[in-house]
Amino acid sequence: MNKILLVGTSFARNGEGVPDMNYTFREDLSKLIDIDSLDIYQASNNYFPGISRFLARNLFLFKSKQFIEKKYIHVMHPNDLCGTVPLINFSKYSERRIVTVHDFYPFIKKFDQSFLLRIDNLFKRKCFDFIPTYDHIFARTDEISNRLEDCYAIKKEKITVQGPIIEEQYFSSKLNDKKNSKVVIGYVNNFNWNKSRMLLKFIETFKKIKSMELELHIYGSGFPFGDQINDDPRIKYYGFLQDSEAAEVMAKFDVYLSTSEFEGFGIPIAKAKALKIPVLCFKGDIPNITKGNTCLWDQNNLKSVIENEEWRNIDLIKAYKDVLCLRPESIVKQTIEVYKKVFL
Repeated sequence: MNKILLVGTSFARNGEGVPDMNYTFREDLSKLIDIDSLDIYQASNNYFPGISRFLARNLFLFKSKQFIEKKYIHVMHPNDLCGTVPLINFSKYSERRIVTVHDFYPFIKKFDQSFLLRIDNLFKRKCFDFIPTYDHIFARTDEISNRLEDCYAIKKEKITVQGPIIEEQYFSSKLNDKKNSKVVIGYVNNFNWNKSRMLLKFIETFKKIKSMELELHIYGSGFPFGDQINDDPRIKYYGFLQDSEAAEVMAKFDVYLSTSEFEGFGIPIAKAKALKIPVLCFKGDIPNITKGNTCLWDQNNLKSVIENEEWRNIDLIKAYKDVLCLRPESIVKQTIEVYKKVFL
């Protein structure tokens, strides 16, 4: 099998969903097969330093044909090969091609979106029209697979449902040795548009519950609600959590908090399930494999969910089994089987 080129907007470990997934996938896959990778952000910054990331990316994509021409490529998301001007299906220059569709974010009407980002999303939506030109498609979830079939008339045999890799350390039973004197609700994530609104709602409700047995521990870069937690010592913000420490820290939570209104998958929830930690999951647009076997909440039931600690009713064994298919060995084996079918 010829060397395969993974193409992604970023392969950086930066606490963002898709780049982190790209990094983990590349690292585990490269242990078994010979691959290269093209990091669009890194390459564009090298070619066009000192200008905005948006502009640098689009200028770089004028040059991207030379990197992918006559190669076997695996694009990690449809809009990773999207140039604003001109809008070209760069993937057609490759010999054979696979794409992973993680989400349909460009189609969501976001509530806090700049004019530039709205324009960018218009062009990203167009990139989804190129999906049928790929030789095979990895869909992150059944929901995404069904949408690809319904919206783009892609035959089921051309699609493989494949979730993201959850690192092996999250499946280690050695981590589950909790010694908390309090009931710790933990949040480890970023504070992007799809998470921050409900995180603030959760904080406001949590503060109304006066139990000193509860604590809320928050991890992530750039916490936007510092002023709202200064008057409550039970709410603690610890800053950015290094990936090397995340499994150990999360394993000490009594319950994991998800505030996402929309997710392509929801990796932190899957990691909590692998650790056999109950999950408080907002009733958002989240795949069934992720939000299944969690304690669902919204603004109407949140206070009673916290006061009654309803997450204790979750079947943690069922939740754990939900994510067994995401172990590195399973995902890498499935990927190589598809590669052999498409690239040989």
